[in-house]
Amino acid sequence: MCGFAGILGATAPADALTDRTARMIAPIRHRGPDDEGIWVDGPAGVALGFRRLSIIDLSPLGHQPMTSPSGRFVAVFNGEIYNFRELRHELEQHGYLFRGHSDTEVILAAFERWGIADAVRRFVGKGEPPPPLVDRLITNAYGAVMAEERPRGRADG
Repeated sequence: MCGFAGILGATAPADALTDRTARMIAPIRHRGPDDEGIWVDGPAGVALGFRRLSIIDLSPLGHQPMTSPSGRFVAVFNGEIYNFRELRHELEQHGYLFRGHSDTEVILAAFERWGIADAVRRFVGKGEPPPPLVDRLITNAYGAVMAEERPRGRADG
C-alpha cells in the first residue's frame, strides 16, 4: 500500500517545504518501496509527498505526485479505481491521450473532463477517499475532496 503526506498553507520557501515533505515521507518508506516523489508550490505554501508501491502501472509513468494533462491539477492517490479502464476508454473517445496505465492518470483526466464532483461520482473503487488534490488554477488545495460521496468498492473487484 502506498503512502502520502502533505503540507497546506505553509509560509516557507520551496526548498524548506521540499525538505519538510521529504522528512514526512521517510518514515513510510515501507508503504511504498518502489518510488517516491515530492511536488511543491512555494508561493501557495503547498507540498505533496508520495511513497509508491507499484501495482497497476509498474513503469516510471505511474510516478506521483502526478499532474493532469493541462497542468491544472496535481494529486497523490492511494487506493484503486476499479472502473478506471472503462473511464479511460470514455476519456480517449473525447481525445484524451494517456502516457501510462495508472488509475491516477485517469482520475486526473476525469477531473479535467467532468469536474471534480461529477468525476468522483463516476469512480467505483476502494481505499482512500478521492485523492488529495491541488487545483493550480484557483490555487486551492483540497485536503481529500471529501464533500462528495462516491460509490464504494465491489466485492467482486
